Amino acid sequence: MPVDALLASGRSHPWFRKLTALGFQPATGIRMTAAAVTPMAVGQAIGLTEAGVLVGVGGLFVSFLDSGGAYRQRARVMLWAALAIALSGAFGVLAASHGIWAGIALFGIAFSTGLCGAFGAVAESASLFVLIAFIVSQNSPGNASDAMLRFAGLATGGIWATLVSLMLWPLRPYGPQMDAVAECYR
Repeated sequence: MPVDALLASGRSHPWFRKLTALGFQPATGIRMTAAAVTPMAVGQAIGLTEAGVLVGVGGLFVSFLDSGGAYRQRARVMLWAALAIALSGAFGVLAASHGIWAGIALFGIAFSTGLCGAFGAVAESASLFVLIAFIVSQNSPGNASDAMLRFAGLATGGIWATLVSLMLWPLRPYGPQMDAVAECYR
């Protein structure tokens, strides 16, 4: 395929190899951009800018947790993170309406997310986004319907990021292996 040949020639260029040796990951950047910007652009196009931003933020948070590896493990991590972030955002909207309880809830969320580091780096990273979703959601107090809308927006963004990462992206699943074999023959 001409696209495969173009991608292979770009990957074999010396400057690209130097950048990837330093940790440059263009595919990750493109996935994160698609997970965050696409919902925002769609929301803007249909006149639902705030909803698009909310879905985009949910997608951005979850796309940060795409660490590669086995698809089943990635799906499990990303979907659980999407659920936790969405619940935290909804809880933040509800807690913000109740004065002193908002501070107590913030203490509880911050304390529990701080303890998540004991479960590994992935749990620690996910807990950071759970805490951020809670704090940001406290800026817009509301009732149960507002909390459900916050939950739906953040969860939709997380599911979108998971779909981008696992289903829409692997157009060339064996691309790196094919490039490595081609390099051996060169």
